[in-house]
Amino acid sequence: MTGIKERIGGYFRDNPVTTKRKVDNYLTENLPRLAREYKLASEKDIAPIDEKIEDHDKSISELEKWKVDVKDRVSTLKKRVEKIEITTGGGK
Repeated sequence: MTGIKERIGGYFRDNPVTTKRKVDNYLTENLPRLAREYKLASEKDIAPIDEKIEDHDKSISELEKWKVDVKDRVSTLKKRVEKIEITTGGGK
């Protein structure tokens, strides 16, 4: 029959107490309280914010495309106006 010392030693050889295990156990037991206490956000809390950021990013991309299109149109119109001024003798 093995003594208590050997059984305890065997248990800890099979189930070592590591820092990772201690942290995991601590977080498992205390995460809800820590989240409330430190006002930690979860993925569920962040999802609407991510969605808004994606919407704004899409809007900005569309505005940048619109800006390029408008600049191209303005440039084309300026060239046409210059051409008309040259042919009619108007302008400068």
